[in-house]
Amino acid sequence: MEDMLKKSNFKINKVNLPNVLDKKDFIEQLIYDYSNEEMDIEMIHFDSINISSCDFSRNTFENVLFENCIFNDINFSNCNFNNIMFKHCEIVNCDFTNGWFNRCEINDSQFMGSKFNNSSCTDFRIIESNMKYANFTTSKFKKCEIISSDMSDAFFAECKFKQMNFDESKFIRTEFFRSSLNSIDFTSSTLEGIRVSEGAHELRGAKVNIHQAAELSKLLGLIIE
Repeated sequence: MEDMLKKSNFKINKVNLPNVLDKKDFIEQLIYDYSNEEMDIEMIHFDSINISSCDFSRNTFENVLFENCIFNDINFSNCNFNNIMFKHCEIVNCDFTNGWFNRCEINDSQFMGSKFNNSSCTDFRIIESNMKYANFTTSKFKKCEIISSDMSDAFFAECKFKQMNFDESKFIRTEFFRSSLNSIDFTSSTLEGIRVSEGAHELRGAKVNIHQAAELSKLLGLIIE
């Protein structure tokens, strides 16, 4: 699929997990044990775990695969994620606030309502995932892409974007308040009912197609006949 997608003019360092990871079907006690020993959580494949209402904040995850996991109301705030893959996961109402994401990928997963406020994301990819109502307010993005994903009703207020690739994704009622979209190409995506500031200065320099331009003209009070 990726070979058919729009090519970006920058290179993203993709997740590259080791061939051999320590497979685990439990997580809570393991993380608490690692935390008590002040050790990083690394070289692990968490598979088919279903948990809710746990506090995993202030940990470092490195070279980790989360696969077929269901997490509900988990606190991952102030965590570092380095070379991490979330695959076929259902992550609902989880808190990743103040997170640091370096070379991470969310693939074929649901992160509905999860919070990423004030996070730093570099070499970060979202692919074929449902991110409705996700909150990225005041986050920083560099060398990131969103591919074939649903970002409807998500929040990108006061974000900083640098080297972004949006392709075949949905941005419906998405908030970009006080976030410059300069140089971002939306032409292959759905862009409807987005929320920006009065005057829509956020859109200056964004690349849109003619149908999107007609929709966005409403933000400027224009009537196209």
